[in-house]
This record gives sequence, structure tokens and C-alpha cells, in this order.
Amino acid sequence: MIASSNSGFLPTLSSIALSWPLDNKGLKPLVFTQLFGENPGFYSQYGLPGHNGVDLAGVIGDRIYAAFDGTVIALGFDPKGYGNYITLAHKLAGEQVYSYKTLYGHMDKPTPFSLYSRVNSEDFIGNLGWTGNVFPAGPTGAHLHFGLRNLSRLSNIYKGWIDPMPFFKAQTSPLQVENGVSSYVTVGSIVSLASGISYLNMRSAPSVTGSTIYSLMYAMHPPFKVDEIYNVDQSIWVRSGIYWMAFKYNGVLYMQVIDELKSAR
Repeated sequence: MIASSNSGFLPTLSSIALSWPLDNKGLKPLVFTQLFGENPGFYSQYGLPGHNGVDLAGVIGDRIYAAFDGTVIALGFDPKGYGNYITLAHKLAGEQVYSYKTLYGHMDKPTPFSLYSRVNSEDFIGNLGWTGNVFPAGPTGAHLHFGLRNLSRLSNIYKGWIDPMPFFKAQTSPLQVENGVSSYVTVGSIVSLASGISYLNMRSAPSVTGSTIYSLMYAMHPPFKVDEIYNVDQSIWVRSGIYWMAFKYNGVLYMQVIDELKSAR
């Protein structure tokens, strides 16, 4: 399992660490109305294989915050798309050029920031609304569309957009949990093999080209605490100790988040 080679790309491990962008006091726990990659039939008209972000439900007026330090590079009103929106560009520590963008769409009113303004992480940038193309149309379709774009991956099948969930900082990324199990993972999560997965290769690096150190059998493994996460295209790799494992690969979940209170190795 996870044994065939891909293009041979071995990613660097530096990545963005996002703060949570929505204070949805009206809805607890968080409700995701659309996840990354969903509804491929609808998004094919935009040249995408699926949804290019995550949609978070809330109450009109809920406060939206910048997920990372950045600069406003686009804002405005798109009646057939994101409605009132703002796009921030981000540099990681030591970088000279922007490496990521975040997009916040369907805001109730225009952002208070102007073009090229500097924005700090967790600055208030707008309020949740239902402007632009929302479903269902009208106030019942109110939500925040949040997108993360990796500018070094513009040639991927999502034109650089990537699933933002693995990049949220653990303390600000509440897990969406159903029956004690979540398909999203953060640093500090407790994970195990997903139901129906009989074994999983533990590797020296976050890639199918990384050498196999050990094959993890479903019947004999303990839960693991996640020390590091790496997201590349549509795959999520997690590290526990010296071992890298494919949490999600080519759209298939090989691991799951379990009850945070369970003991970890």
C-alpha cells in the first residue's frame, strides 16, 4: 500500500501555519458546507476538478480574520463568484517573494482594508455574508469561502489551490468530529489506521519515494501523536517520531483522527 512511485518529487518541509479565519459564535461546532475537492461536476466549468477551498457556515455578520501576516493584493466585488472578497499574499520567514495567497469570499460588506495594505495575522478583515454566487441563493446560503494557494504549485490540477485544513495551527483549528472520528488532522492530533486499511508503510520521508522503514499492520499498531504535517497536491503526510505516514494519498484516507483523550505512543 502506497508503494508505487510518483514523479519523484521530495518536498521541502517548510510550510505556512494558518490561524483560524472565522469567529462563528453563532454556530458551535464549526460546520463545513463544502470541503476541498467536492462537487467536481459543478467546478469543471471553471477548469477545476473540484472545489478549490473550504466553505464555513455561520451567521451573517460573524467576524472574519486574516489567517497569516500578508499584503492585500486584490479586493472588490465579483457578482458571479466570490461577491465581496479580499486576497492576501504571504511570505514565510526569510523569503523575498510571496509563496502563498489566501482568499476570503462572500463577505457581507467590502473589507475595510485598501489595496496593498499590510495586514497582520488575526486582524479583522470583514464579516460573513452571502454576496456573489452562493447556494442556496440568499441569506440561507451565507458562508465564508476560504482558499489557500501555493504559488510554487500553479501547475497542479487545481491551479495552485490546495486543501487548507492541514495548515491550520493546532490551537486554532477545531476538528470537525462525528462519532469521535475526524478526517482532518493537526499537529498534536492522535491518529490511527482508518477502518478497512490493513497495513501502511512507515517511511523515512513524506513521499512514496521515501524508503520504507516498517510496514504498520492494522491489528498490532498503537495510536500515534502527530508531530508534523506536510501537504503536497492532494496528499497529506504526517510524521510521528522518525516515521512518515500517508494520512491521505490520491484522495484516499489511510488514517483517521481518533479521540484526542486516548493515549499516544
